[in-house]
Amino acid sequence: MFKRGFTAASNRLGLVDWDITFIHKKIDEDTIAEVSRDTAGRVASATLNKVIEAPKKPNYTSAGRHEAIHIFLGNIVHLAKRRFITEADIDIEEEKLAIVLEKVL
Repeated sequence: MFKRGFTAASNRLGLVDWDITFIHKKIDEDTIAEVSRDTAGRVASATLNKVIEAPKKPNYTSAGRHEAIHIFLGNIVHLAKRRFITEADIDIEEEKLAIVLEKVL
């Protein structure tokens, strides 16, 4: 269900140029899933926690969508963390996000 939710969201968000690997392993106990990404290489891994405590009943489809959104926002996050950035760089990324969100919403 995690992969299905992730894939559906990534397709809607236009992440078709990303190479995404899915991993199922133990990560931080308070985390359902996480992503790591290389925005320049368009490579990411989406990790689903193998150990989730019983009281938590996660919605795996929603968790997959959530992690896909993190990748979708990757370029703008990357820009925000750069030391030298121009206003034009931000404007270009903002426009890209607006175009995709216009189609999705």
